[in-house]
Amino acid sequence: MKGDEFHYICEERGLIIYDNKTNNIDELLYWIFQNISFEMALDYEFKNRKKGQDSRKILFSNQLEILQKISEKWKFKRQEEINGILKFNPFK
Repeated sequence: MKGDEFHYICEERGLIIYDNKTNNIDELLYWIFQNISFEMALDYEFKNRKKGQDSRKILFSNQLEILQKISEKWKFKRQEEINGILKFNPFK
């Protein structure tokens, strides 16, 4: 935290991948739980993978289920992000 601003930073091998900034605690918590829920959904998808199916179907669906348990608002926010991903990279 710098002043009234929170920084959510991802660094890998000395390189900053992203440095998100906000003064909104809800937004900061969303970023944190979006990443945690993604990792949880990734693990779930790996254990429940279906041959011949785009793995993102299970991954995204499970992540939305997890986020919905925390916040309906966060679920809808992530759904919009997923829609943007699928617009340029649709399911196969």
